[in-house]
Amino acid sequence: MTTLTRQRGMYPGSAWNAPMTEPMMLPDDVLAAQRAVTEPATGAIFARHVALDRREGVVPPLNRHRLLWPEPRLDWAQSVALVRDAFKLVGGELAAQAAAIIDDETRLHRTETATGDCAAFTTPKGWKGRKQVEITFESDGTISDAVYLAHELGHMLAFDMAEEAGSGGDMMPRHAIELPAFYTQVMFYDYLASHPDPALRRAGFAHAAGELTRSLYGQKAAYAAQGLDAAATSSVYKARLEEALGPEWMYFRAAGRAGFGAYDLHTYSSAPLIGLGLYHVAPRSPELLQALFARGQATDILEIFAASGVTTTEALQEFFRQALARAIAPLAQAAAAATAA
Repeated sequence: MTTLTRQRGMYPGSAWNAPMTEPMMLPDDVLAAQRAVTEPATGAIFARHVALDRREGVVPPLNRHRLLWPEPRLDWAQSVALVRDAFKLVGGELAAQAAAIIDDETRLHRTETATGDCAAFTTPKGWKGRKQVEITFESDGTISDAVYLAHELGHMLAFDMAEEAGSGGDMMPRHAIELPAFYTQVMFYDYLASHPDPALRRAGFAHAAGELTRSLYGQKAAYAAQGLDAAATSSVYKARLEEALGPEWMYFRAAGRAGFGAYDLHTYSSAPLIGLGLYHVAPRSPELLQALFARGQATDILEIFAASGVTTTEALQEFFRQALARAIAPLAQAAAAATAA
């Protein structure tokens, strides 16, 4: 057994994608374990995804990131009620904190937008003079409202719980900042998976099919861009992506624009799989929740894994194997639902 280390330096960026400072990067052992599991499998996953995407209406559009699933239509009160219920299932401090945030109208600023344009972000205390952590939300009346509310609550909980624990209300290290948010997003997917309304169940796994698999393709594009000054026009980049995703790699238009780099690899392209794994390994562990939400700037990814019982490279690879299996399951559900319809 090989104990995990905190050494960082793999995939630090390039002239094309500015170098990363150490706190921004995941440890090398984490990236290596993730890559060992996802790289051999991603090409086949992508090929299946492309085939389903071409059938239209089976999975969320691969090339329109925000249009994840248009039905059923939900008003804001319905979305909030769904998220509130999902947190109740987790229970404990996380549920109590989330309920308090949801009930405080001063902490969320919402406007409405067109279907497929849902967007949200959480701002720390002090940003543009703000006296508290707040969420800015553009809602589109789809399941994305509820999913992304659950996501942003993860960010806000991390700020609040760290401040209450005396860890300070400052931002977490960049490599870890998306983990609490994807943990609560996955929690919400899990809630939808057993919802009595079949339309909400389908919306949940369809949304997950779009979000979780797209992050795998982002990883591959980020790896392909490493060390290149102009990745989008580089024959090396194109050859690497063809090897990773197959001959139809350009079907994923974001990769064709070289829209991924080291920053994405260490944040948005890795956090969904890690958050998915953490939720299913130890969904209600007080130790994990403290390590994940209450450490502030002192958040340590290896401490988070240790709280989940993962302390060796072998255990981490098994962690990623299980997370990958769960990440790709919604694609199969979407295909089955389309066949049955």
